[in-house]
Amino acid sequence: MSGDDGFKVVRPPWAENAAERRRITPTGLWRVRVFVLMAAVLLAAVASAEEGAAKASDGTHSGKEPLGAETQSVCLSRSHAKHGNDGNSHAKRGNDADGTADREGFQVHGVESPYQAGRTEIRVLRPDRLEEGRRYPVVYVLPVEAGNEARFGNGLVEVKRQDLHNKHRAVFVAPTFSHLPWYADHPTDPEIRQETYLLRIVVPLVEKQYPVQANTDGRLLLGFSKSGWGAMGLLLRHPDVFGRAAAWDAPLMKNKPDQFGMEGIFATQENFEKYQVTKLLQGRAVELQGPNRLVLTGYGNFREHHQQAHDLMMRLGVAHEYRDGPARKHDWHSGWVEEAVGLLLHP
Repeated sequence: MSGDDGFKVVRPPWAENAAERRRITPTGLWRVRVFVLMAAVLLAAVASAEEGAAKASDGTHSGKEPLGAETQSVCLSRSHAKHGNDGNSHAKRGNDADGTADREGFQVHGVESPYQAGRTEIRVLRPDRLEEGRRYPVVYVLPVEAGNEARFGNGLVEVKRQDLHNKHRAVFVAPTFSHLPWYADHPTDPEIRQETYLLRIVVPLVEKQYPVQANTDGRLLLGFSKSGWGAMGLLLRHPDVFGRAAAWDAPLMKNKPDQFGMEGIFATQENFEKYQVTKLLQGRAVELQGPNRLVLTGYGNFREHHQQAHDLMMRLGVAHEYRDGPARKHDWHSGWVEEAVGLLLHP
């Protein structure tokens, strides 16, 4: 029997029954081949995705971006965001992936991640007017206390009081931490991984949700006391991720974890030394002899630490901005923030 296209149609024995006959032509065979090819491509794509996920899970980091955006696997809480006596109020119920506005005008993202014990928050302060197509630098305002405690004030509130988000046309971000923040990963407790939380959760969420510069020059760090230590350590450990760091009144010369709640975060001397600022400065000295990427401004409780850190950087040839004073209260609201932000954004 010949088909309409002139080719002979051969029917297998099982197709001789009239009710089961199907016309088998070269056109039909071509369609089958296309279907098989598409199935093979799909299977290859699935295998590639699984391999990529396996590589991502090993925690390696070799590029110039944060350690890996894991916000897709993080639970973004929809519960009310309750704040302490830091000038913040209840955040309205909503989708925290997009942020919910609080009384201070901050966007509050509720987050649950494997790197922190329980719910944490990421607060964001944007310029009042965003220009279409423009990307803004981000200043990470690093807290000195766990949760929403505010014994030493509130950094993001101070930024807003000084209108620095509008003066400098920048986005300011303040994450919270479940434990006292020293910006380190505990060697054994998976729920005290502060460095990893910042790199894998906070930075990727901000860069996904806001029109910001997703590059080294666009990521800046601001802190004092514990978070001044953290700002310095984060840049020195990840100079390909963060562009500049400013520390005010921080215990930069500590050489063992024996004060200020360090023990509960670093746990061991060996782990502490991975984050020790003086050792990191020595190890990064050659890389940091170019433009100023480190800022030391003023003091309250730790003048000797800043003086000695300045002397060490001078001996090592590390470029930095240094201000010896004036003396101020050890607090976010004592007048040092405006100068430090200016030096960060306009070196």
